[in-house]
Amino acid sequence: MSNLFSTDSGVGKHFKHSGFSSTILDSYVTVYDNGIGLRDQNILGCGYAGEKYTQQSGFSDTITASITSFGGQPTSVGWDGSNVLGGLRLNDVIYKGTGFTTTISGSFNAPSTEPRQVSWGNGNLYSADYAQKLYLHNGFSATITASITAPASQTAAIWRASDDGNIMTNSESTDKIYKLDGFTTSILDSFTTPGDLSNGVAWLYTEDILASSRMLLGVGV
Repeated sequence: MSNLFSTDSGVGKHFKHSGFSSTILDSYVTVYDNGIGLRDQNILGCGYAGEKYTQQSGFSDTITASITSFGGQPTSVGWDGSNVLGGLRLNDVIYKGTGFTTTISGSFNAPSTEPRQVSWGNGNLYSADYAQKLYLHNGFSATITASITAPASQTAAIWRASDDGNIMTNSESTDKIYKLDGFTTSILDSFTTPGDLSNGVAWLYTEDILASSRMLLGVGV
């Protein structure tokens, strides 16, 4: 089954949802609650506390790796398949590291002020801006292919589902997580967040898990 993950700095937790729903299957307390991402099946987190990016063991509070963030007030952590991605609220810059390190291999100014979540999908960067904007970039670059207005203000999340291409986002003003019909403003579904300050989302598709397992086993490659 595919699962949504979310982070909430209001309650200091990461949540595992049942599919795209408000039903919580599991959660754990974390100080790395300002952003969430996925590296294969492992949760990535980031937090103002210690200004770090972390990699968890699957969905758990066990940290298997941690690195200092690109700078002050990290609001997001992502993974492009090979490298860590991150955005900073302090200077409104989006960064790409080298592997899971903060040795910078690329950076550019965010499309607007206060960038929130950055994520990777279908070969392109996606970014969310607190001023109610969602952006599709051309690869990892400042070039914007498309942008849309998010469902509500104080937007902090964006994730492109690999199975159907739908976009997941949120609003801190409504305390809701939304599923959009592709990269459009049409809302397919929504629910109230489990906490009171949702900062990011991630979606783990069942086939992505199977593909990762096949790669590790050398099956079909």
